[in-house]
Amino acid sequence: MIKNTNSNLFSMHYLFPFLLLDIFDKKDSYVHLKDLLDKLNLTSSQDSFSYVANFKHVFSHLTYNTYIYICTVHNSENMSRNQEHVWIKLKDIKDFTHNSFCQHIIDCYKKCMNEKKNCISDFCL
Repeated sequence: MIKNTNSNLFSMHYLFPFLLLDIFDKKDSYVHLKDLLDKLNLTSSQDSFSYVANFKHVFSHLTYNTYIYICTVHNSENMSRNQEHVWIKLKDIKDFTHNSFCQHIIDCYKKCMNEKKNCISDFCL
C-alpha cells in the first residue's frame, strides 16, 4: 500500500485502498500503481507526498474509480470465497467500509461537487 507520512490532513492514512498482493502479477500491479501516481504527479520512489493542484479532487476521483482487491471489502453483496481473488471498482461496491478515511474524502468530494452545482444553478436563475 502507499502510505502518506507527511504531517498534514492525510497523515498516517493509506492513500489508495488497494493491496498489491503476491497472487497478482508484479508487472501488472506496478503498471496500475504507476498510472495512479502519475495522475497525481507523484512517483513510487518518494518517501512522502506533497500537495498538488486540486489534490483532494484528484484523490477523491482516483479513490472512487480505483480497482481494489475484494478481500479488503466488508458487507459487499454476493461475496463468496470463489470471488475473493478479483479486482473490482470501488464505485461498484454498495457498502464500502474498508477505509472510513477514504470514504470521508469521497463524501467531501461529493458534497463539494453538489455545492458547486447548486451555486451555478442559483447564479443562472
